[in-house]
This record gives sequence, C-alpha cells and structure tokens, in this order.
Amino acid sequence: PAGTTRKLVFSLCWHSPYARFGKGSTYKRRYTSFFGDSGPEQQLSSTGGGLSVSTTPSPPLASDGTAPQTVVTLTKDCLADYKLWRENIENWQNPILNDPDSPSWYKTALFNELYYLVEGGS
Repeated sequence: PAGTTRKLVFSLCWHSPYARFGKGSTYKRRYTSFFGDSGPEQQLSSTGGGLSVSTTPSPPLASDGTAPQTVVTLTKDCLADYKLWRENIENWQNPILNDPDSPSWYKTALFNELYYLVEGGS
C-alpha cells in the first residue's frame, strides 16, 4: 500500500568450488566441506565422443556446467541464517575496525583483500 515500507531480503550466490592461483595451485574453497564441490566432472558423462547429462536425478546444469542444486542450497542457508552470520562477522571484525591504533590500509587488507595476502601480491 502507498506510504508503507517493506524490507526485502535477497541472496546472490554463485558456486565456485575451486580457488586457482597464479602459480597453478588449485584448492577447494572452505564452503565445499559443507556443501560439496560438485562440478561438471561429476555431472557430465562421456557418450561416444560427446557429453551428456548424467542420468542420476539432478536439476539441469547451469551454463558453466556446475550443479545448480549447490547454489540453491547455499542460497537457502544464506537466507535462513543471514542475521546470525552478520552478527558473527560484526563481532569478529569490530574489535579491529574500531581500534584507533590499526591503520586503515591494514583493516582494508585484512577484511577485503585476503586474496592478495594469500597469493603473495602476485
């Protein structure tokens, strides 16, 4: 109705189970311990030189070949638990973010650019 405000909660999620680094190293992302790492190698099978979707019951593949059910599960969990996740993240970050002795570059690198630290700046 006119003059009212509503809150809409949504989740944007993608399934990218592997981290690949500049020197060729590949690692499974942590969330795969909980949601799996299903990808095209587990969803496609070879049939006479071509590829076909596995006959096991599963939803169609996403355009990148990953199993969309993983994304659906991740999204459902996110929507169900986002308040708790936000609270835990704030409790983890606030002591550092509110520390006047920590420079802003350190705070930014620590929480927004860990990939840079992990990969050694390359």
